[in-house]
Amino acid sequence: MDRRFWAQMIITALIAFAATYAGVSWSFSRELARAEAEEKVQFGRFLQAMLAESANNYAILNNIRRTARVGSTFAFEVRTDAIQVALGSPLSHRYADYSLINAAHLVRTQLGVMNNTLSLYRQATAGGGGITDRGVKDLKIRAETSQELIRVMQDLLDTTMPKFGAVVVADSQMKQVEERLTGIFRKERKLLDGLKK
Repeated sequence: MDRRFWAQMIITALIAFAATYAGVSWSFSRELARAEAEEKVQFGRFLQAMLAESANNYAILNNIRRTARVGSTFAFEVRTDAIQVALGSPLSHRYADYSLINAAHLVRTQLGVMNNTLSLYRQATAGGGGITDRGVKDLKIRAETSQELIRVMQDLLDTTMPKFGAVVVADSQMKQVEERLTGIFRKERKLLDGLKK
């Protein structure tokens, strides 16, 4: 009887241990899956922010290419905040392909150079020098190069975003809002040009 008692106790203990281990393992795997799903959603938000920022930068660079002329200056700058945050996150290095990380680094670097160039031209204008003909050509080349790099990154974002549930869908007001915003900037440009006359 002593042997049967101990055998039963061991079997009961093993069953209890197995049940506890299975429960803990199941709970742990569910928590890992939940954390991974949450990380992927967060990474998707990084991608959306990068896409929105790059679209805005593309428009600014397009404006520079269209309106740069001798003596002009630009008070705005291109932004790289979303790229900076995304590249600084371990999630990007966990989920992004190397090609996207590389493209984002290049875009960030190029836009930094663009901002430095715009700053130099602002300083030249403030000092009475203004942008020269060579400076206008330089600015337009840099803006075009920046746009081309942005397009490469946007193509990579377009293929990566759906994997993380980060598809951007245009809403019904998008076209109307774009037209209104463009009109506001046109009005500002006309008013600023009128100050020079």
